[in-house]
Amino acid sequence: MKNKITILVLSLMTLSLFSQEKLDSTISEYFDGVNFILDNKNTYTYDSNFNLLIDTSFDRNLNTWDLDNVLTNDFDINNNLISFTNGLIDSSYNNVIKYDLTYNNTNKLTSANAFGWNGQWYNYIKFDVNRNSNDLPTDFIYETWDTIGNIWENTGYYTYTYNTSDQIQQIIISKWDTIGNTYVFQSKGEYTYTGNNYTRILYSRWNSAALIWGINNQSLYSYDSYDNPLTVINASFDNDSLLFYENSKTDYIYDNTKPINTIANPFNDVFYELGFNTLAIKSKLLSSITYYNFNNNNLSVWEIQNKKTHYYSNYTPATPNAIKEFSSTSFKTYPNPTTESLYFDIENDVTIEIYNTDGQKVIIQNLNKAINKVTVNKLTNGLYYFKILDGKDVLVGKFLKQ
Repeated sequence: MKNKITILVLSLMTLSLFSQEKLDSTISEYFDGVNFILDNKNTYTYDSNFNLLIDTSFDRNLNTWDLDNVLTNDFDINNNLISFTNGLIDSSYNNVIKYDLTYNNTNKLTSANAFGWNGQWYNYIKFDVNRNSNDLPTDFIYETWDTIGNIWENTGYYTYTYNTSDQIQQIIISKWDTIGNTYVFQSKGEYTYTGNNYTRILYSRWNSAALIWGINNQSLYSYDSYDNPLTVINASFDNDSLLFYENSKTDYIYDNTKPINTIANPFNDVFYELGFNTLAIKSKLLSSITYYNFNNNNLSVWEIQNKKTHYYSNYTPATPNAIKEFSSTSFKTYPNPTTESLYFDIENDVTIEIYNTDGQKVIIQNLNKAINKVTVNKLTNGLYYFKILDGKDVLVGKFLKQ
């Protein structure tokens, strides 16, 4: 079993209940140059609170799906993920690992202990998260178990810095130097933002001989008007030309007829704030993800490699124009930003639903021409989304509470 903290980027999904609709399965296909060929799939099982209990993965073998792996999750009464087991416990004991997680009184992750399996559980990896007064992670140390000395050994150290908006500005990863008995720099990521979203992460590696950071690669992000990711482009840095060369791309495709606020949201990750899961879907239904590699040798074009399609139960797509993005030409909503109330210039009876950026419905209210005000002064400051339903169409928009 490889001794890497990257195990933490496992697909750990915690879900919030919005309706009886949920992500049922995903199917991945690779492109052979002519057609898409079935490759693997995942199916999902939930509890009554729409927490993900079981994530089962299958590999395609000729015309059948063969069981490959099972991820099982346990949750506490606050719907915090407190334990997950990844792998099949069989006679081979291959790639089986279990994590136990703990949280503080604000339901923020404080520690995780990982265990391997060889007929019984044994210590493997652990880490502890330290937080500042704003409950943001400032650093965490992870250690690995020395099976010979039966002690925990220092392995790595993550440190976090933030901008004035409490957004991650930099993550530095250090590794333990057993000779010098100290942590030494290994790599770092620097974040650039536009509004609420980071649009670039610049990755560098530490040159221990020259004692300087050397640029390694970057990731560029684009979003729609509702802060959902659209495209991620990765590029490597060439030290000779001092240029970035694109090598891979990911496109996110949405079903614009239905926002994710009516779907159990499978994209909130307990490790998101630690930088392990870099993107969050916020207000639309993710239909598929397409992955590309850049052919720089022959055609200098993006070539499709594979795609992943999402399937939802109890969900029939509406007509293509059933949900429309709000614009000032539709009707007016004001003031935006607001501190006390949000007004809607409307002619007919409508229902207003307001959601936070975690997809939780925080306000629902019926409005008409005479009663057109929604009081929002009790909401915490930040970005919110609204839906306007009149029984025929749905408009979606957003506002800032200050």
